Amino acid sequence: MRSLRQAALSTLGGAACRVAMVAAMFSPLATKTGPALAQSTTTVPVGASTTVASAPSLPLDIVSYRSSQLPAPKGVASPGPASGQVGLVFTSAQTGYLAAVPKPQTSGYALGATSELERTTNGGASWASVWQGSDVVLHWVGTIGGAVVAAGLGTRGPLLVESSGTGANWHEVPVAITLPSVSAQAAQAGGADWYWSTSTLYFLNSRVGFAYPNAMYGQEAAWPGVLLRTTDGGRHWAAVPFQGGAPSGGLAFVDASHGFATGLSALTANGSPPWGCTSQIWQSTDAGASWQAVPGTCVGYLLTSLAFPSPDQGYAGGGNYAKFGQVPRLAIVATTDGGRCWSQVFPAPKGTTAPRSTVAPGRRLGGPFGELYFYDPQHGVALAGGCTMGANGPCQGQAWWTADGGRSWSPQGVEGSQLVGAGHSGAWLAGGTTMSNVLWRSADRGRSWAPVASTGKTRLSALLVAGKRLWASTEAGQFLSDNGGQSWHSLPAAAQAAEGGFFGGPVAELGPSGLLVVQTATSTVWVSDDGGHRGRSLTIAGLGPAGASVVSFANRRDGLALGWGSCAAFKPVKPPISLPLRPTTVATTHDGGATWQDVATVEVWGYGGLAYSQALAVVAATCTRGIATSTDGGRTWSYWSVPTDLSSCQQPSISATTVVLFCPSYTAGAAARLLVSEDAGRQWSVFDLRGPEAQRAQGVVASGPGTLWAFGQATGEVWRSTDGGATWSSLALALP
Repeated sequence: MRSLRQAALSTLGGAACRVAMVAAMFSPLATKTGPALAQSTTTVPVGASTTVASAPSLPLDIVSYRSSQLPAPKGVASPGPASGQVGLVFTSAQTGYLAAVPKPQTSGYALGATSELERTTNGGASWASVWQGSDVVLHWVGTIGGAVVAAGLGTRGPLLVESSGTGANWHEVPVAITLPSVSAQAAQAGGADWYWSTSTLYFLNSRVGFAYPNAMYGQEAAWPGVLLRTTDGGRHWAAVPFQGGAPSGGLAFVDASHGFATGLSALTANGSPPWGCTSQIWQSTDAGASWQAVPGTCVGYLLTSLAFPSPDQGYAGGGNYAKFGQVPRLAIVATTDGGRCWSQVFPAPKGTTAPRSTVAPGRRLGGPFGELYFYDPQHGVALAGGCTMGANGPCQGQAWWTADGGRSWSPQGVEGSQLVGAGHSGAWLAGGTTMSNVLWRSADRGRSWAPVASTGKTRLSALLVAGKRLWASTEAGQFLSDNGGQSWHSLPAAAQAAEGGFFGGPVAELGPSGLLVVQTATSTVWVSDDGGHRGRSLTIAGLGPAGASVVSFANRRDGLALGWGSCAAFKPVKPPISLPLRPTTVATTHDGGATWQDVATVEVWGYGGLAYSQALAVVAATCTRGIATSTDGGRTWSYWSVPTDLSSCQQPSISATTVVLFCPSYTAGAAARLLVSEDAGRQWSVFDLRGPEAQRAQGVVASGPGTLWAFGQATGEVWRSTDGGATWSSLALALP
């Protein structure tokens, strides 16, 4: 059987055109008197048999239960773009329009939602609202000729929000959609409403336009996709026949009549695509009224995007979802003759000398190239991502750029789900969801990016505090503060490089005197003593092939690491896939991580968290669903049980004699709890977090005697307590 790597693509006119295509492919703990505590302490030697009995545990000494109110965060006025960004278009380098859903729906798809359109006339420096609508959920904004138009759903179904050419007057227009028989999945999802809300619009002129699957929805919108066409400026839409397949997300026209689209091949009788022909390219010569497959363009992976920087030069992007382990994960095919002949240029087919990209450790591929934009035949930018089945789209993906016609691509540490161009070298990324608060802007064709956000509206994903030093991971990147959050600077370039571009940042530890620890791989960490400007890469040996689950440093020299393990004799829950069925190894270092020594094993699941000070170490998620403590640098451990309502405690944090664990609730309406000790673990208090904001609390960290910081994911909510969690004040982090 002939290999697809050697398959030929035929020209549209019938002449032979042979090309190479690739087939889918965490003050010491005081000792209580009496025999009970002595029974709770056990030393488990390294290499112990996996049949050793679990260590006995004693109830934790909880002295009080109290409620603690989280006040409403301070409002911050901002001229920045609206939150909930779902669409973006630029009509010039300076003028752009943003579609947003700052108030998502509460019941039904559109009922209760508030959407708006904002405009910038200074290249995104400031934004002003030009239209607001109730009971409307927008999902796209673009142009029809010289006019701006947005698409969405209202309580009565699909609609357009149109303006005059100046964008001064806006009005809603109902949309009628005619569909052939739809699949059971599509009918259950709402039929026409489903297709409309998962589509991207493309207008050829003021009257003819198309609604086609948004590839950043991934598999949800991939099959069976429908191509809708209008000939009256968007009032009426009807499905267009897509002979032998279904559209998959790519659409581009080279002139008023001639266009190309990517599509999935029709399934065979047994429900699978033809062997080696997952996707191919279709063409139209009648302004999209009919479509036929381009002979010889079948590939064994997904094609999900298209761009034509010139009538002759075109690119189709795709690949496979990383979830399924198929290769190529990313791919580009190109044409230099107006679409008659296509060949794979990335990744380079075997036997060629074309360059290939080098993906640094930690880079996330996610899914295929879902969006492409080329400034000229050599310079382009792309988004790789999309959802796999079961995810709610659109799903964000990572930005990539090329300067050699798509033959090599460099990944960038920014993400979005909509890519738009602006002027000769501008590019923008929008989040594409109602939880998006940050736009990304590039002025150099996607090679570097800067965030554009409303101050105080940037969501936090993680927060570390050590004295006056803070590290925050946000939608707009990672930031450090050396003065308690009054001013901020970006994470130094050396630290960013150590992370491998992993957006969101795996910073694991922060020290008051400049210590910064990044867990870079399964058995390696990168440690800096000057706040991330310079550092050294360290290997943690002896933890087995799975490496370290968590690393914590008490200071610049002393650190602890936990390997991946499980509960040797007490296994009420099946461990995660590939988790070894043996106790968790504890390793220590006393020379800043240069050398490590295995000193014990501990009965924990291996992923609940670790905090370490010079006198006390705390581990969550023990096999008895409590916590474990050590007062001798991890050599021996005491096990402590906790009440059932605290069984979810995690994220231990220690500063001086203050210890705190965050105990989230996974039951609707239930309060999250804090487990706090101010005397290095002798006695503990439990605080129920109360107030409307408490439901959004994501974690808590200790930063000094009695000082705690809590943070919420929504719009940068931060609270501080100086009395061990009894009372809180809200803070506004003036992130750049």
